[in-house]
Amino acid sequence: MIDYEECIASIPSDSSLDDFTRALAYATAVQRHSPWWIGDIYNELHRRFGDLGAQAFPLGVSLEMMQRYAGVCRRIPYENRNPNLSMSHHIEASRLPAGLQVRALEKAEHEGYNSADFRLFVSRLLSDTTFGVERLLDWRHKADR
Repeated sequence: MIDYEECIASIPSDSSLDDFTRALAYATAVQRHSPWWIGDIYNELHRRFGDLGAQAFPLGVSLEMMQRYAGVCRRIPYENRNPNLSMSHHIEASRLPAGLQVRALEKAEHEGYNSADFRLFVSRLLSDTTFGVERLLDWRHKADR
């Protein structure tokens, strides 16, 4: 079994290919999902303890980063989150009304938008809501055929 410490993954000499596969899957899942965990924990900590919750912050962790993740978590409800897309995609989607977030994130996934492409799409969507919604509905309609 591979053991994780602060900056070390201790890998026993008898580790199999399956052990490495599981370890990498776990480590990449932690990397991908930890911004959500940090944001949700920060929000709940603040809700329960207010300013006293600051005592729980680990030393050396960026307060700005935690607040950024917490803000995205507040603006994107659990049911609107897409685990197949990055936090950067969700940061952009958080600029949208909740009712458009899922459709916009689905479009990003379907079209393979990277976060820069998605930022441009969201900006266009916000500048011309009718055109943006039409584009969203159009791609969904085509996918149903």
